[in-house]
Amino acid sequence: MEGIEWGRRWALALPVSHSDSGPSIFLNPLGDVYLGRDIKTGQDVALKLEPIQTQTPRLSHEHTIYKALSGMPGIPTMHWYGREVPYHVLVLDRLDLTLEEAISKCHDINLVFSYANQMVLSVCFSQTFSLNPLLQLSCLESLHERSYIHRDVKPANFMTSIGELSRVSLIDFGLAQLFRDPSTRRHVPLVSGLKTVGTITFTSINSHSGRMQSRRDDLESLVYSIVYLCRGRLPWQDIIKRYSIDKYGASVLEKKIASSKTLCQGLPAPFVAFTQHIQSLGFDEKPQYDYLHALLMQCSAHGSNDVVLNPVTVSPSFGKLAPPAKCSPPRSGRM
Repeated sequence: MEGIEWGRRWALALPVSHSDSGPSIFLNPLGDVYLGRDIKTGQDVALKLEPIQTQTPRLSHEHTIYKALSGMPGIPTMHWYGREVPYHVLVLDRLDLTLEEAISKCHDINLVFSYANQMVLSVCFSQTFSLNPLLQLSCLESLHERSYIHRDVKPANFMTSIGELSRVSLIDFGLAQLFRDPSTRRHVPLVSGLKTVGTITFTSINSHSGRMQSRRDDLESLVYSIVYLCRGRLPWQDIIKRYSIDKYGASVLEKKIASSKTLCQGLPAPFVAFTQHIQSLGFDEKPQYDYLHALLMQCSAHGSNDVVLNPVTVSPSFGKLAPPAKCSPPRSGRM
């Protein structure tokens, strides 16, 4: 594909190679993503390519969602979408590291929960904290505010920005769908008997049980993602590796019997309340983002000395957040 241009403006930065050292940023079942370049400005971009002949096209759907989310904080900018034989092409901001990659470079509990704040709600870091001091609206709240759920929340689908490690963006909307009518804000009805959607390790119990997903399921997957980033593994991952895919029911059972306290063992105490609130949500119930945000702020304030982590080198450059005022469980609500 060397020399190919799309939309008379976007081109591959390097020729595609079949070797591991090629310019592919990452590969996934919902489309391959390559390093591209804006011919007019020289700026690097991400090119998501999907063969026109694919049997299960998703890129057009993802393009529709990016249009609906345009301008929302925590969502990459879409620059162009079009069809250039033999591909459908989606041009996006080029991002840097997945959260798993970023945490592996500096396994600091404050960093994990600071990222988690951006994954859930707006967060204003203090000027003494070394991460982004600007007010940021979270990825998931941004998505939910536009009436969409992601349905594949996991560490690999959150990425940091180039040259701005503290800024988090949510990617890969191939499985996203509306959970309510954007005009009337009327929630869709609960449907059962569905196939499991998402990544087995991180998807919710409701998804495993064949129930339609809603906002609570995105947040449940976020819980698993945070635990994974802190510990480097989840309790049921060993079972997933041990059994073939058609016998993964054992991992589902492990998720169901794992209480919030056992799942969060060794993590800051406010994270137990964070998990319990998410587990208590009804199908059409609106999550209390302010409450969840306050709990994550308290998790950061606990400091890394109170938390059991994998032995990884920790950078001393990351400071601590001041503890917020004590928060109480919110009243439930639907919207």
